[in-house]
Amino acid sequence: MSQVLDRIDIAKAERLRVEGNELFRRGEYLAAVQKLTEALDNNPTDTALHANCAEISTAISEYLDVSWDGEESAELKAAYTKARARRAAASHVFLVHSAYEELRKAILTIEMPRLDKNAQGEELRIVPLGVFHYFSNSILTDKRVCGMRNWPTFPAQFRKQAELENRLFRGWVESGGPTSIKKEATERLEAEGWDSVRAALDVTIRIWIFTAWYRGQQMGHFDLSRKIFMNALEVLEWGRNQWPDIPMEDRGFIFERRFIRSVKMIFLETMQESVYRYGATEFTHEELIQLAEDIVNDVNSDTLPSDMLLLSLAYWLYPKGTALSVLGWTYLQKAVGSSPGDLQRTPSIRKASQYYLLAAKSFPEDDESHVRCLVKALECMCATGTVPLKQTLSLCKTVRGAFDQAIEIWGAPPYGDTLRKLLDRVKEFEDKYCRLILEGKCTLDTISGRLPEARG
Repeated sequence: MSQVLDRIDIAKAERLRVEGNELFRRGEYLAAVQKLTEALDNNPTDTALHANCAEISTAISEYLDVSWDGEESAELKAAYTKARARRAAASHVFLVHSAYEELRKAILTIEMPRLDKNAQGEELRIVPLGVFHYFSNSILTDKRVCGMRNWPTFPAQFRKQAELENRLFRGWVESGGPTSIKKEATERLEAEGWDSVRAALDVTIRIWIFTAWYRGQQMGHFDLSRKIFMNALEVLEWGRNQWPDIPMEDRGFIFERRFIRSVKMIFLETMQESVYRYGATEFTHEELIQLAEDIVNDVNSDTLPSDMLLLSLAYWLYPKGTALSVLGWTYLQKAVGSSPGDLQRTPSIRKASQYYLLAAKSFPEDDESHVRCLVKALECMCATGTVPLKQTLSLCKTVRGAFDQAIEIWGAPPYGDTLRKLLDRVKEFEDKYCRLILEGKCTLDTISGRLPEARG
């Protein structure tokens, strides 16, 4: 303990912490990590500093060891509420942490030196494998930790690693589409057995999944993303039907129902992003609705595991919540795009509010997604011009309670900024109508006006 105290410099640590947070707010994440790491070196016993690092780590996707930050802080002072909320009390934080750990392992593996020396000084070639297993697990678990835009060398490393893993496992990434895979996988299974086929199919599907997500969400290549997702889903559905009674240990996890459902989820999010950016060109509103309903129905008909928290969140609750929120968003877009006199306009907005409320219930109450869906539901309810204040003001109270929980975990940019702006809109609406009620100018039965527009 005396050695720790000898190297404490509280003033320097505080200066570095302030500088790190300012860099983080400007989006200079790597520089922010360096500053905060220096701050911890100068004051490793400061629980607030550890919690600060754990807070921003959920929004940083490069080179930050989340586990050490959260656990070390909890060890230093278990009663420190903020840190406990980040790593213990909030169930979904474990999910975010799990996704980040997968991403961290992918980054460490892809940047592993390719050459080393043994004890005799002889040069050894290192073949890093499993990158796409980690990458795909990360985006399927919680995509919020993944961001590659600030990694300039990633595209080249990505292509090189994909070629390496596909070649070593004899995959079908570039050698053919679903038709040839179905034929060759069946033939290889007869000749070589499950170990060979399972590895080849796994690497093919996982490279396809991550490529489709990366091309769509990170690069905006939605036409190519669509084709790759469709190829992957065709092979996944075929394999599940082709080998229905083969144990997961043989055919592989990729053919499990929950895995396929999560692939559909990230495909759905990519479709939504495309419509958001470019309108219903590459994908139609009807396609979004069909896939979202398919995911919801699949979750509802699949038994939720009661003893596996992370699996329940990642493969049941989050896919359902995401699909319901996309349904809400899609019906709202349909209404916004319709003419004022369209008879389906108000029913579509009402349907959107219902879907957003259902989506909010699918996310943990301390997740920022829960708050966002509640506010979107409130916005839609107000936009119908048919909902009384007693319903909307009640929902305002629910939003405030949810905000207090979520901000403890998601207080750092960019999520914290978004949450505060949402709360400002809700408070402005609530204050306005509570004042009017007190002044006798309206009652709880008065029809709600619109939610204030977002500022800034």
